[in-house]
Amino acid sequence: MTADSASASTTYTFVCGDCGRVWDASFRITLFTDPNGRPSRVYVDERGRVLRSPLDHTVCPSCEGHKVHVLSPDLAARAHAAERAVHRRRTPHLHLPHLRRSSPAGQPHEPPPA
Repeated sequence: MTADSASASTTYTFVCGDCGRVWDASFRITLFTDPNGRPSRVYVDERGRVLRSPLDHTVCPSCEGHKVHVLSPDLAARAHAAERAVHRRRTPHLHLPHLRRSSPAGQPHEPPPA
């Protein structure tokens, strides 16, 4: 890195494609000019690991899945709200077998006795 590097902090919201978990992770981004004169950046995660991208080696903290995606800020807000929302459980519907009253062929069906 050269002496003209700049640093900033940002937080990304991730979602696991396996279990659906949503979580935030903060990174320190360092912008610098590489030896070839091209602008470049590195990310330093909360544990101090230097990464080329926030998605490098990102693993779900719940299921340890690797299908991890970064959410845009508006989707992140919606995902966090959905996780905090209270989900009502529907009461299960009792399914009973249908009883068919069959009469011999050709005879009219009689209503059940009252």
